[in-house]
Amino acid sequence: MGITYNGKNHIEYIKKCQHHDPIGNKCDNPGIRTDVIVQAIFNELEKYENEIMNSSTDVSENETELIKSALTQKQKDLQKNEKALDNLIEMREDGEITKDKYLQRKKIREESMNKIKKEIEELQERLLKREQATNQKRLYNIQEFRRLWKTADSPQLKNQFLKTIIDRIDYIRTGDNIQVHVNFL
Repeated sequence: MGITYNGKNHIEYIKKCQHHDPIGNKCDNPGIRTDVIVQAIFNELEKYENEIMNSSTDVSENETELIKSALTQKQKDLQKNEKALDNLIEMREDGEITKDKYLQRKKIREESMNKIKKEIEELQERLLKREQATNQKRLYNIQEFRRLWKTADSPQLKNQFLKTIIDRIDYIRTGDNIQVHVNFL
């Protein structure tokens, strides 16, 4: 999500979400002040660091399994689309549908397949990052993040540092009620 500035007060805001779900529904999550998210990140980071120090096993095992499950589902979706495209080709060869209808449906399938392939690549990248991280490496990255955060003077640098410890951040804002969930690497 992008950042914007309030011209009067020079306050940073995260822009309203512009993403669409697989069905095409637009996210209705409104924007939020960045300082609210940053405070939530540091609160969650404190909990996460304590969890790592008090754990004898990998703290992200559950989230790794969720990513694997999502990856498996996306691969099934891709296979389903590939099969549908093959069926579409057969229907055209057998003269069951017109050329225009074939081209229209083919375009839709190909767009869907390209989107799924991109999602698969993103999930594979997230999974790789999680599998390479150990609790000791996570603790080091947290300490390094805190050190670098204090010296960062630009939003771009801060964003770069956040990416060293965070996989993704989800928040839901309903009026003044804000729920933030931080997924760490």
